[in-house]
Amino acid sequence: MATGEVTERKLSACCLSHLFHNAATKTPNKIAVIHATGFAKIAREFHRNNGDDTIKFDTAETAWSLPPVYPGDECFTFAEILSAVINLSSRLRSILDGADDENLIKPSQVSISSGKSGHISGPLQHSQQSTKSSNVHTPKVVAIYMEPSVEYIVAVFSVIRCGEAFMPLDPTWPKTRILSLISSSEADLVIGCKSSTEGISCHRLDMLQWLIDDGRYAVLPISMIESMKEHFHPLLLGWPCESENIRSFCYLMYTSGSSGKPKGVCGTEIGLLNRYLWMEELYPPHDRDLVLFKTPISFIDHLQEFLGAILSSFIFVQDAPEFTAPDFDIELIWEHRGDCTYFDCKRLPVILDNEVLGSVPIGLPILNCDVVLLGEDAPHHGEIIVGGLCVAAGYLQYPYLIPLVDVDLPPPVASSNQRKEQLYFRTGDFARKLPSGDLIFLGRKDRTVKLNGQRIALEEIESSLRDHPDVVDAAVICHGVEDSSSLAAHLVTEKWDEDDELLRSSLRSWLQSKLPQTMIPARLLFTRSLPLTSSGKVDYVSLANSTSYDKQIRSNIEEIPKDHLMQVVIKAFSDALMVEKVSVDDDFFEMGGNSISAAYVTFKLGIHMKLLYTFPTPRRLQMALSSSSSSQGTNATVGVDLRKLEGGILHSMESRIDNLYRSKPRGRLLGSDSNRDICIPAKQLKIESNMYADSKKESRRYSSWNPTAMHTKCSFARCNKGTHGGQCAGNNLFNTVWSNKIPRDGKGYMQEMWKVNLSSCVDASPLVISKGSDVYLFIGSHSHKFVCIDVKSGVVQWETKLEGRIECSAAILDDFSQVVVGCYQGYIYFLHLLDGSVSWSFKTDGEVKSQPVVDKCRHLVWCGSYDHNLYAIDYKSYCCIYKLPCGGSIFGSPVIDEVKERLFVASTSGHVTSLSIKAMPFTQLWKQDLGAPVFGSLSINCSNGNIICCLVDGTVIVLSTCGSIMWKARTDGPIFAGPCTSRALPSQDTGVLLWKHGIGNPITSSPFVDENSQLSNVTNLSERLICVCDSSGIIYVFIVDSNAIEGSKQNMTPMVQEFARFDLKGDIFSSPVMIGGRIFVGCRDDHVYCIKINVE
Repeated sequence: MATGEVTERKLSACCLSHLFHNAATKTPNKIAVIHATGFAKIAREFHRNNGDDTIKFDTAETAWSLPPVYPGDECFTFAEILSAVINLSSRLRSILDGADDENLIKPSQVSISSGKSGHISGPLQHSQQSTKSSNVHTPKVVAIYMEPSVEYIVAVFSVIRCGEAFMPLDPTWPKTRILSLISSSEADLVIGCKSSTEGISCHRLDMLQWLIDDGRYAVLPISMIESMKEHFHPLLLGWPCESENIRSFCYLMYTSGSSGKPKGVCGTEIGLLNRYLWMEELYPPHDRDLVLFKTPISFIDHLQEFLGAILSSFIFVQDAPEFTAPDFDIELIWEHRGDCTYFDCKRLPVILDNEVLGSVPIGLPILNCDVVLLGEDAPHHGEIIVGGLCVAAGYLQYPYLIPLVDVDLPPPVASSNQRKEQLYFRTGDFARKLPSGDLIFLGRKDRTVKLNGQRIALEEIESSLRDHPDVVDAAVICHGVEDSSSLAAHLVTEKWDEDDELLRSSLRSWLQSKLPQTMIPARLLFTRSLPLTSSGKVDYVSLANSTSYDKQIRSNIEEIPKDHLMQVVIKAFSDALMVEKVSVDDDFFEMGGNSISAAYVTFKLGIHMKLLYTFPTPRRLQMALSSSSSSQGTNATVGVDLRKLEGGILHSMESRIDNLYRSKPRGRLLGSDSNRDICIPAKQLKIESNMYADSKKESRRYSSWNPTAMHTKCSFARCNKGTHGGQCAGNNLFNTVWSNKIPRDGKGYMQEMWKVNLSSCVDASPLVISKGSDVYLFIGSHSHKFVCIDVKSGVVQWETKLEGRIECSAAILDDFSQVVVGCYQGYIYFLHLLDGSVSWSFKTDGEVKSQPVVDKCRHLVWCGSYDHNLYAIDYKSYCCIYKLPCGGSIFGSPVIDEVKERLFVASTSGHVTSLSIKAMPFTQLWKQDLGAPVFGSLSINCSNGNIICCLVDGTVIVLSTCGSIMWKARTDGPIFAGPCTSRALPSQDTGVLLWKHGIGNPITSSPFVDENSQLSNVTNLSERLICVCDSSGIIYVFIVDSNAIEGSKQNMTPMVQEFARFDLKGDIFSSPVMIGGRIFVGCRDDHVYCIKINVE
């Protein structure tokens, strides 16, 4: 059918729901969907054993079985999918009408409104003027947040069946964009996947939980496996096509908008139905056909991909993310442009024999669609004007639809049109028509481009860049080649430096938090100003032709060949995991990777850590990096306009909410310093105690652990930090509480006193507090449990379940009334010391891995977050009074110099920031770039106020209080932990290496100096016990002579001698606390331990 020729044909089906029901009941026992997880595992094993990138099949000799199911694949029949759709559509109808559902997670801030939908009026009526029925209404929007899966297919059919509209949300999009689209569409509900099918989603870590924790939207998690086990009595729903009220659209998809914000395009059911029926007629299905779900849900094409398969009773294959289809001889049948045209690739050789195309062919109109070229050179050249069933209903501006801009056809064209009432709409695309009738795409006159198959308005990228606090103006251009590497952003910044790699990294991370990966420019170029036209607008033509572009590309970008990039990624995996062989499809985390080794990989590759979690195999990570020709910086900042935040009061929505989360008291701690006994709990966590084991060894020459010597309040935390008598003691708790003597003339050994099971990995470091004669330990784990343990007996006093896993140490308020701890869901909790109940909490925008620091003088708790901000929380007023952007994620704790009233904080951007905290508003004094990320806490030398920083590249740097580098030293490997300083050891702040001692395995936690033990029978009081844990699970205790200098002739004995060691059953990332010969440490075998040092 040539362009301009209109032939209207009545559709042979009434609606998609009837088509699906008929297809499913016709072949109920036929396999409809295969989750190819089994084949993916076979492929991984083949690659691992053979080192090849592809599995090659001899299709000429191999007889395929139908369906091609491999061990481990999961199959779902049409009957099972139909049953799931009937159940879910009934549940959705009930929920949207205001009923409750046992699996529905209701919003904490707003509730579902059952009366949000209304009849159309105003602009929406105009957009529907061609519709004969006046009973057209705007449907409710149901967001579907999941990756391609059988649950996604069930969700789409269910929303259509219950008469509403679905909105696909791609999990690869930034969280801020997803939240923005849910808000803009005013979605009534979000459907998520419980991830019952193992290995399908690469976003398993935070697939849905973060959206639940956000608390603003109702979320319904679904699982196909659970649906098959449920016994549900569905409602009798009427068919949507038989309803008197016609929905104006059945799906909503957001596209890039020239206004700087995404715009929602409302697609119609009749448009989907028309295209399916056209495709079925032109390319009839065959029994042996298989369809692979290969298109991301951000593309409209994915709808026809699975609709065509399911409605035609094909077998639909959903591959695992790491699966790469083998090289079959597949003939590409057709491609289409939008929903209006198609191009049969088999005709391409014939066209090329007669035409020089020079651009992309977009073919002919499909059934019931009309395409017209308008312009001075029409009908051979011009702007594409479309009409017919393919046209969208309009743009959503809830509860109305904004109509598309229609156009009147010129008389010659209008007179040839057979449907006088047909509306035509401008697309903005220009094309030329070949003698065969095929259209060849020529481009656009506006600033919308098509990259990687997606339409992108360059104005939206510019708008996101201008929101960055360091950017004054931005202009984005596309350099010819239509993929993401052709996008270049020209930026005017407040401080111009064309080689500012830190700012590039910051901007890249900023864009990643706001835009899909396809929209992130590969080139970020700094310029002093942008060229302007005579009217004062940006001159994009001059910008595209400028020589500065090529100059900066040559000087700043070094292209890495893809094969070399793969080897670099594999080498980083191999080094981090300490294995010799890594295949291209090995999963980093399945091979034993953890957050520490992930940090090493991301630092070595110079990428954001989230990329590794999203693409955990070398193949997928290499593809992700290759899609954007520049690395994604792990040191990047999430930019926040400090001018808008300084001095502002950010009140916590969780303030003053008692018992907000589940708390299980195990007993009761004393509220005063009296000597009353602790109530023994009736129920305890699993405690495995050896307290009274081996009585023979107990009688040997080791003085008993005697914490009753001091009746005062004090705390002990990692890196020898703590408080004494309510005052911050920094690193000086030496000999104030216990003073046990350990014989020096014997060989030591360690004995397990007790251990407590916390149900998951214990990476957090313990906090030990003494309150009178009572001593307690506080610690959390990945299981979300946070517990208080009586140190003497190992008895759990109480347990609290928080909303996220806990990896950071806790802190104690100055009056010892509350314990402060952060979790992975971004909460900073204030827990009652008595029973663990939540007094109140504050929510950040990222994971909290930083141990809070209590600032008694100002009644503040300082704590960093993965969202790149340092927060000052007033625990007297229950609010956040200050927020400081730090240029990168904050994993370590800040430190406070009380003498000069200054605070210092470091981040993964490699910056250390100094803040004056004398009075509000706080003032930033200086920022020092150290050149590599800082993951550990900072420390202060109490004698001179110098700040000690350990960098991930293995460098130790000491800064003065003014920010100048006093000295730096290089170690033999990366450092992820903070430095440990103690006044029990003499200060040697010179940068000279005193000693080093190798133990064979990596050390990922901080050491601890036992300030409360002295070695007897020696005259050298400089000898101290130091506890060190390696990542393999071995606890070492060394005797260190701190006065000796390595290599000195006067040093007749070794400086460092191993005194004892103890091997636990799991890895150790927890930094130990050692007090008077007792060691407290968490382990990845799910336990927290109390270990005692004995002497033979």
